[in-house]
Amino acid sequence: MEALFSWITEFFSTGIYELITGAFASLIEWLMLLKLKTMLWTLDFSWKIANTLIANLGVTSALNAAWGSFDSVTLSNLMFFKVPDAVNMILSALGTRFVLRFLPMGW
Repeated sequence: MEALFSWITEFFSTGIYELITGAFASLIEWLMLLKLKTMLWTLDFSWKIANTLIANLGVTSALNAAWGSFDSVTLSNLMFFKVPDAVNMILSALGTRFVLRFLPMGW
């Protein structure tokens, strides 16, 4: 009987603190994981919308027309340094950032 009372006393003196601390830590971990998953989903969603927006505005056709205006030597140098890929990535990033400003969640 004395062991039971000492266990109850120990639980109320230190056990409750450890129980509450562990539960709060688990809650924080779960909320952080939820926040990260929401951010990833929002980023993917925004990227898809930005690509659709860029395609609908005709930016791709304007870029193709601009690349066609260069002579062959300049165009081959730009292709060697992958400038068209870089311009595409920059435009996608700018479009994604523009769309992300309209979404209230995830950022």
